[in-house]
Amino acid sequence: MHFGTKEELFDIVVADSMIKLAESISFENGSLADYAGELFDRLERWPHIRRLYLWAGLERQQPVDAEVQQYRKRVSAIEAAQQAGKVRADIPAAELMAMVLSLVISWDTTTWSLKALQPENRRKTGPDHRARVTTAVAALTQPPQTRLPHQPS
Repeated sequence: MHFGTKEELFDIVVADSMIKLAESISFENGSLADYAGELFDRLERWPHIRRLYLWAGLERQQPVDAEVQQYRKRVSAIEAAQQAGKVRADIPAAELMAMVLSLVISWDTTTWSLKALQPENRRKTGPDHRARVTTAVAALTQPPQTRLPHQPS
């Protein structure tokens, strides 16, 4: 009664959770690899937010204004880093942000059939997996001129 429909209540909970998450992670130095590492850490400490994020992506087909505002700040920061030459500029900032987020939660969103190929660790957590995620994000986001010669651009 106080929050409207179940969908409106869900949107409020998701928005509040996403704002809490966004405000807990800085993006001041322009390093998307550092951002990905911090995001990984927060989602490990707050698994309920990871589940909300995944569920909202499946269930809700429209943007939530409060969440859009948080993403706008991150995308603007990426654009500034791109203009400064710190982050590759050949991928639009919003797409690059989506790719970074996807890498952070990649093991959570992959199929159980693929996870079956590593049954000893179906849930990828801990410092080793975090390091692999941040390495992948660093490789993805570095400007082309800083890539090693054998890496495709």
